[in-house]
Amino acid sequence: MNLLIKDRASGKTTGLIYTSEATQYPIVTFNRMSINYIKEKAKDMGCLIPEPLCIADLKSNSAMGRILPDNVLLDEAGGIIGDALKAYLRTNIVAATMTDSLREHYDRMKKAE
Repeated sequence: MNLLIKDRASGKTTGLIYTSEATQYPIVTFNRMSINYIKEKAKDMGCLIPEPLCIADLKSNSAMGRILPDNVLLDEAGGIIGDALKAYLRTNIVAATMTDSLREHYDRMKKAE
């Protein structure tokens, strides 16, 4: 998993929309309001993306038996990952660390130049 870490309102979702258009991987977000925002933003950008998904849709009974995509892009991953880990581990995660493997790759490439 690669991380795109930036400040609020600095282009994270915009980057995911471009990635979604290029890969045709759907964007998964926390709620319906975010789905509407992503769809409007993609439309304004002229990007054709797969229908965004929300966690509630994936967890609902209507999703049972439905074929889910092999790959997805996660918008605002912190909340989604926190909730998933809380359900999986049955405890609240207060802080976590993670290595940005994509950034490590680019850093190695720069050093090799």
